[in-house]
Amino acid sequence: MLYDVWADAPTQQYPRSIFKILEQTRGRNEDELEANARLIAAAPDLLDALRSVQAYWNADAPSEQNWQVVQFNVRAALAKAGL
Repeated sequence: MLYDVWADAPTQQYPRSIFKILEQTRGRNEDELEANARLIAAAPDLLDALRSVQAYWNADAPSEQNWQVVQFNVRAALAKAGL
């Protein structure tokens, strides 16, 4: 079943899944939608960065060089998320 972007009735233009996404975004401003999209896109990198921090903390002999790599990964993930 297809839906119009601005109506709750079926049309031939938009699939239901797209309509559901559009329906959930109504009333939100463009900045919020863009921030959410960046955060979703960066989620895998943010998770990897957190895992690298955890690995560093759990290491038997963490080094300064390893910490610098961890910091780089965290900063890159945060930048990708727009934070």
